[in-house]
Amino acid sequence: MRYIQKRSQPDWYRDFKRGKTHLSWDDFFKNDQQKKTDLKVELLQEQHYLCGYCGKSIDPQNSHIEHVIPKSRLPHRDHPGVTTYSFQNMLASCQSRRRPDGDDTCGHAKDRWYDRNLFISPHEVDCEGYFRFSKLGEIFPTSNDPHAPEYQRADSTINALRLNKYELESDRKSLVASFLGDDFDLELTPEEITLLLDSYQTPDAQGRLREYSFVAQQILRSL
Repeated sequence: MRYIQKRSQPDWYRDFKRGKTHLSWDDFFKNDQQKKTDLKVELLQEQHYLCGYCGKSIDPQNSHIEHVIPKSRLPHRDHPGVTTYSFQNMLASCQSRRRPDGDDTCGHAKDRWYDRNLFISPHEVDCEGYFRFSKLGEIFPTSNDPHAPEYQRADSTINALRLNKYELESDRKSLVASFLGDDFDLELTPEEITLLLDSYQTPDAQGRLREYSFVAQQILRSL
């Protein structure tokens, strides 16, 4: 998970909402689906085209608009003022549709579940510090104390989003192998580490970060 610094809601979206916030989410865009795509693009740009939860590369075709606090849970007593249409509660998540076999990850896996005390949002400044990755692609809570609140939050979040699913674990393992070799035994010089870090920290000309960039950064810094 990578911290997403939210921008102010776009002026066009503020104007588009006017007089429509009594509608359901589906009816909200019913007569203008392009506006839904435009909103998704705003979120993608904000996230440098990475899934807000797992870090997979995404685009308008293979992603969906995710409500961190699910629409079905709004209004939420712990988050007064947040509505279905609040830009600050949205991010772009991988998978444009739910999988027919139910084997979803990220936003579709989380579905309607939300617990403020047990879920870590990528909108939290310190979200990255709750998780650690192994060279084999595994994800764990940073804390080793299962009774600690930070462990419980990280563990619940990993399970809710299914971030330990084999497909994601395999992707992360392949990423690490791309710069440490299949046996993870290549020794990089400080100069090589610095260059690699820069390549994973710097968006390209289209504003995109490399897939799973925060995983690569954490592993490289540990070297």
